[in-house]
Amino acid sequence: MKNKLCFVLVFGALVSLTMAAEPQWFGGAHDRDWSNQANWGPEGGPIPTANDKAKLNYVWANPGPIVSTVAAAGEIFISEDRDLGTVGEQSLTIGMGGSLTTGGAMYAGQVILGYYGADSRAGLPANEGRLIVDGGTMIIGAGAANPGGGHLFVGFGGIGHLNVNAGYLQV
Repeated sequence: MKNKLCFVLVFGALVSLTMAAEPQWFGGAHDRDWSNQANWGPEGGPIPTANDKAKLNYVWANPGPIVSTVAAAGEIFISEDRDLGTVGEQSLTIGMGGSLTTGGAMYAGQVILGYYGADSRAGLPANEGRLIVDGGTMIIGAGAANPGGGHLFVGFGGIGHLNVNAGYLQV
């Protein structure tokens, strides 16, 4: 009985840690490469997978990532937090030859541009998020959690911009 209880507690802790993964864009390598582990989190990594929520927040004026290879994320929030009172526009660009798919076993594949609106109590303007498809492919909502497709929220509570210059966008 004691072994079963111990297994359940350890298994539950591991599952909750796995589900809580939220890689955050930091831009520490200053090359804007989505696939460079040094750009994710202050200490580097992990690079988002189909089982992660990727957070692309405004961080010290570091511009957002460019996807130029094959990449995945469970869901993407562009300009979600007001970490340390920093607000501003953040972007995600799907460049020539790049492919980004959202959705997985745990996430339905939503993409949110501009999560928070203005907060007059704190004197903060609305967050601003921008998705740019510039020659690449963006597929929102693939995966087991949502076989019918995902959701693209442009200006969920803040300000959102969607630019499709060239390439392919599927929602």
